[in-house]
Amino acid sequence: MARRGRSGDGFRERAFAVARAYVDFAADHGAVLELAFARKHDPAVTDGLELAWQPLKDDLRALISLGQTQGLIRAGDADRIGAILFTAVHGVAAQTASGRLSGPALDEVFDDLLTHLLRGLAPGADDEPLAEPAAPTC
Repeated sequence: MARRGRSGDGFRERAFAVARAYVDFAADHGAVLELAFARKHDPAVTDGLELAWQPLKDDLRALISLGQTQGLIRAGDADRIGAILFTAVHGVAAQTASGRLSGPALDEVFDDLLTHLLRGLAPGADDEPLAEPAAPTC
């Protein structure tokens, strides 16, 4: 997935490529995606899943840092901003894996989501940096 997510030099192109690679993976491997999230709190698989997801987390951190460097993403904790991006894209991926989104409808929803999300993450005149996330309560 990481190789597919590195097309284009600009932040926007890379963001779209990384996100689309994840959605395409979900479309092709929905059962794997479902299993990963269904068992993520199972102590027997948690460490392995964490290792498997680390390259995606690293790619998201690098992507957000690139956007921040280019002045396209507001200042703040790259992991937190990456979690926002991932959560939104995962919703599209889950809809795709379940068969609820496909074809032109998927393309429209995907493009609209990324366009509006990236616009919302752009720095504004009165923005405060997004702080580091609070410790999980689970």
